[in-house]
Amino acid sequence: QILYLLFIMIISGITMFHRLDESTIGYDDAFYAQRAKEMVLNNDIFFTKPTYGGKLRFDNKPPMMYWFLFFAGKTFGFKNWSMRLFPAIFGFLTVLLVFFTMYRMSNNIQLAFMSAFVLNFTQQFIYYSRSATPETMFCFFLWLSLFSFVYGIEQKITFYCY
Repeated sequence: QILYLLFIMIISGITMFHRLDESTIGYDDAFYAQRAKEMVLNNDIFFTKPTYGGKLRFDNKPPMMYWFLFFAGKTFGFKNWSMRLFPAIFGFLTVLLVFFTMYRMSNNIQLAFMSAFVLNFTQQFIYYSRSATPETMFCFFLWLSLFSFVYGIEQKITFYCY
């Protein structure tokens, strides 16, 4: 059983992190990176004055993505790979969470492996995991809530079901 998990971790790690800095930066990547960069320049960690191009803009998404990009930019500098690091981490964790959720739901290691394997090689999932956008973070927390619900039902702990 551990070999299935190890294989998924290696394949997912290669898929998500290999040559993270070599693809071209798209509009969405640049948009989120610029917003995070302006958070650093304005020292606005709580995102109280969201700016883009120096002008106030209130077409915001939830600030967690900006916080992760803020942290990556402040720590590693605003480079292609650093802006894509946290979405790739969340993509990697989502693949692992799918593996654990499906194993918990079915008690079938092959089904869990195939579910994680298929998600890992879905073209859109790879694209969003390797770009500075919040989609993989939303997927991760959606799967985390499903895992929590399944765990709560199995253990008869209603706290995890909410």
